[in-house]
Amino acid sequence: MGKGKGNGKPAAATVAILVPKARALQARVTTGQPGSHTGLLTTPSSASSPLTDPGCVALPASIYHDQGVACQSWLMDTGCRYDLTTRASVPLPLRGNITDSADPITLHTANGLTDCTVCVSQQTVGLHETVEPYILDSTPDVLSIGRRCIEDGCAFHWEPYSLAPTMITADGKVVQLVSRDCCPIFRRS
Repeated sequence: MGKGKGNGKPAAATVAILVPKARALQARVTTGQPGSHTGLLTTPSSASSPLTDPGCVALPASIYHDQGVACQSWLMDTGCRYDLTTRASVPLPLRGNITDSADPITLHTANGLTDCTVCVSQQTVGLHETVEPYILDSTPDVLSIGRRCIEDGCAFHWEPYSLAPTMITADGKVVQLVSRDCCPIFRRS
């Protein structure tokens, strides 16, 4: 398992080969003047049931109720069009759901070419979507900003000097992100 440059940090992956995905483009939701947060509303906390935690993987309550599934923090990345994770980051109850990818790809990483042939389906409550990240041996947990904006009709906003970037879903829900080491991170509230 390779490491990135210095500090013993894992190597980040970048795209080498683009695999086209057949997806219908959805209409973009406009939110007012560019760069303005005027008129944006956050989803009230009552929108979630008491058994859900924004940003946490949704699991069948009848099987995994009260087992304390750890929630992931995801790097919201503009440098990779793919969602990525590692097997170790996949919550234990979901590891049995790891499957062969319908669209295998090859990425060029700091450690050379890497074939991505498996993925796992996970619900991200805060983003209001199901993600299917490719599973690599070594990568940060990554969700693509660019793909969500271009193909899914989302918007991404980060005001100057702010530690609170936002992602706006195609249906207008505002998702609050945090800044960690000047990188936008999606995590549970």
